[in-house]
Amino acid sequence: YNDNRLSGLFFVSYMIVTFFLLMNLILATVVNKYDEAIARRKQMRKEIALDSLTKAFSLMDPDNKGVVERDTIMALFLILNEDFPEIRKLSEEETKLLFGFLDKDGSSRITLDEFQDFGSVLLLEFIRESDYETFVQLHFPKIYSSEEYQKICSLVHSAYFEYTIDCVLLLNAVVIAIQSYPELAGESVKQNPKYSNGHIDTWEEVVETCFTVVYVVEALLKIMADGWKKYNESTRNRFDFAVTVAAVVASAYVYY
Repeated sequence: YNDNRLSGLFFVSYMIVTFFLLMNLILATVVNKYDEAIARRKQMRKEIALDSLTKAFSLMDPDNKGVVERDTIMALFLILNEDFPEIRKLSEEETKLLFGFLDKDGSSRITLDEFQDFGSVLLLEFIRESDYETFVQLHFPKIYSSEEYQKICSLVHSAYFEYTIDCVLLLNAVVIAIQSYPELAGESVKQNPKYSNGHIDTWEEVVETCFTVVYVVEALLKIMADGWKKYNESTRNRFDFAVTVAAVVASAYVYY
């Protein structure tokens, strides 16, 4: 090293490469072992489930006919509803639909091969399409079917709409930063008396009101296009709606 400083560079490079390769080798070994353990666990759970379903099928088929009648399966759904609270309660309509998924050949009888899908079928959830009909769709079907309305819905569902709203949010943050900078910088700030006169007569109030209007229009367009139920299922939409309502209430309190 004293004779040639480049030997230090070689040594450092060698250590970095060696440690990098060694660390990757260790990580690859750990990840592979973990994946193998997960695969074995999944296979074990699958075998246990198939064995349990086979035993259950045998109990429902004491004569070893190889099939279980529809009434027996429907009775099984009833037992699950009454005695197993950890399994979601199934309506009569849902049990009929689930039986339809099990009965692949439409014979109204369930074979062992079909019954082995019972666990997967039981996890299915059904949603009525009518539950997601919008106000416009229910009360103004002609408007809903119009080309102009569908174009508006497509615009609301497009990525460009979200990008536009994100840009507005960013611009709003910039305006707030500009307004708050003097106070954050420790400067002496004298409040404009126009802020408390109940009128929108400063540029800050005009801008804030415009932002509030944009957020209200965004919420209304999304609710109009998706319906309240679908709109309310999104965490982001619920947060945006709460903030928008708070902004409207604050504006109404200050100016009216």
